[in-house]
Amino acid sequence: MEHHISLSLIIFFLTLFYLFTKLKTSTSPHTNNNLPPQPWKLPLIGHLHHLLGSLPHIALTNLSQNLGPIFHLRLGEFTFVVISSPDLAKQVMKTNDLSLANRPKLLSAEIVGYNYTDVIFSPYGEYWRQMRKICILELLSAKKVGSFKSIRDQESWSLVECMVNKGPVTINLTEKIFSTINVIATRVAVGSRCKDHGMLVELIEQLVSLSGGFDVCDLFPSFKVLHLVTGMRGKLMRIHSKIDKMLDGIISDHQECRAGGGRTEQNEDLLDVLLRLKDDGGLQFPLTYDNIKAVILVSTPLTCSVKSRFETVGLGWGSGSKLNGPARLRTFFFSRAKILSSSSTHKKTPLTRLVFKFCIFLPILVLVCVYKQYF
Repeated sequence: MEHHISLSLIIFFLTLFYLFTKLKTSTSPHTNNNLPPQPWKLPLIGHLHHLLGSLPHIALTNLSQNLGPIFHLRLGEFTFVVISSPDLAKQVMKTNDLSLANRPKLLSAEIVGYNYTDVIFSPYGEYWRQMRKICILELLSAKKVGSFKSIRDQESWSLVECMVNKGPVTINLTEKIFSTINVIATRVAVGSRCKDHGMLVELIEQLVSLSGGFDVCDLFPSFKVLHLVTGMRGKLMRIHSKIDKMLDGIISDHQECRAGGGRTEQNEDLLDVLLRLKDDGGLQFPLTYDNIKAVILVSTPLTCSVKSRFETVGLGWGSGSKLNGPARLRTFFFSRAKILSSSSTHKKTPLTRLVFKFCIFLPILVLVCVYKQYF
């Protein structure tokens, strides 16, 4: 009996959902005349079924082979135009970039980005230009990148030293490199190793895992009840609240250090710069602590969790292929041990000698690793 009631409720809500969608579609202005071709679709979900069973980029590639370099998909309540040729990509990314500059409104971006106040998902406009300018000048300028050289050298050296000290044993190189990149990014942004760095990265990886793929709440934003049914908002909020407390602690430590005169403009990190700009004022959009936390969050481990995973897969496969076999492994450790023994500190040994020997083979093997991991 209970199963019959549940089935009846499901059918009832699906019927209401279908009627609401049809009503909304009929009252909205029709722009289908200018849309490129599309594959066959189903009621309610549109073309969502074409993306099931395989990775999204592979499914889209298969569709482009049948429909051409430009086609459109209806996913839930939204229409997406998909392009898959260099010429069309140039039209979108360069020629018409201002017309297509806005970011999508995603549930994960709303929560993780403190209501879209980060740099990645904030709406295109004056606020986004202001935050982008701050990040470029204070984090990505040639002078700033050069000032972070000591951090890169220290952490890169620690990685190599750790591998040499372990001797000829199995090492998960992907995880080691991923951890090193995360530590470097964190030190660049907040000036030191976070005491809860491991937990912070783990929580951010959970956020990235939950945010990946297609969330039904993002495809049907009109149906707020879906947030309760899927439980996605609650999961994201619980993880984000833990991250928020950690960021509050990091900001408090920086404020105490600044109050004690421990920071100058010569040794400022990104967080110090944002706190200084907040205190000085004068910005078109005054900074709040949430703005600062949003920028810091997407400037350090979050982007690394997405980006460096892809990069370290290449480093891991490349290094594994290079070191495969006892003879190669002995040669590798002998050359590193010789470098280590020739100098007591890494400052006396140019890091480029290590990097050159360690990574000269990677440009070729990165293509191999990408194929193995994603295809």
